[in-house]
Amino acid sequence: MLSIKAIKQKRNSIKGIQQATRAMNLVSTVKLQKARLMMETAHPFIQGAVDIMMSVGCNEKAADHPIVKPQKKGTKNTAYIVITSNRGLCGGYNENVCKEAIAHKRDESNNAAYHLIGSKGMSYFNARSLKVVENYIVKDNADGLFYKTAKDISNAIISEYENGTIDEIYITYTKYKSILVQEPKTEPILPLGIRPDYVMQKNTMEFDPCIKSFLQNTVKIYLSSCIHEAMLNAFVSEQAARMVKMDSATNNAEEIIQDLTLMFNRQRQGIITQEIIEIVSGTNAVRQ
Repeated sequence: MLSIKAIKQKRNSIKGIQQATRAMNLVSTVKLQKARLMMETAHPFIQGAVDIMMSVGCNEKAADHPIVKPQKKGTKNTAYIVITSNRGLCGGYNENVCKEAIAHKRDESNNAAYHLIGSKGMSYFNARSLKVVENYIVKDNADGLFYKTAKDISNAIISEYENGTIDEIYITYTKYKSILVQEPKTEPILPLGIRPDYVMQKNTMEFDPCIKSFLQNTVKIYLSSCIHEAMLNAFVSEQAARMVKMDSATNNAEEIIQDLTLMFNRQRQGIITQEIIEIVSGTNAVRQ
């Protein structure tokens, strides 16, 4: 049984933790609202870039282009862009997205190399001796850092894709569905022919000087747009996961504080009762 002093110290410690979790919950709530607004604002441009690229990719004249059609059969060199967070205290958010990337690799016959965004994924991949090409650290989205990072990654990966070092590009991130639901998923990006939504269709677009030149010049915009959207989704999901976990931690702390308060009152009541018994016993002894 803990002493009154120990119970009091433990209760004060839990109260301090509760204040921290409550503050983190409030911060995550504010960040979540801002992040959702950023995601909703950027979505029309990103979706437009993807739609244009897919429309061009569906043109028969581009059917054999490396950006559209997988060129290599058998074992492929695949690049995975995996988005994690820079901070913890968000439940299984980081572990789930890392597991998703590794599980997808097991399902594919390929040689995988990983481009990580966020610091939390690095230790996970290093512990499993997986090939990490680069680890990009981005602090929230101050001054449009998400899009800048997306462009940097796009430029680096496209260079490897064009010289044949990479055959396929996938991106693994956490897709935001609601405050309570965030889904880790892996989506194909390049070549366009490996995308499940890739459907051959006719279009009347004209290209100058040619469709292949257009593809070559727009693929970086397309790739950076896909990465940017995934980063925004991941950031919103991170804040939602942290908000839920901190709210749960705050409620759990309140339950522990109530239990400790009850224990404290019982201990104090026991001591008072014992003192009264001793006083009464002493008084009766004097009278006898």
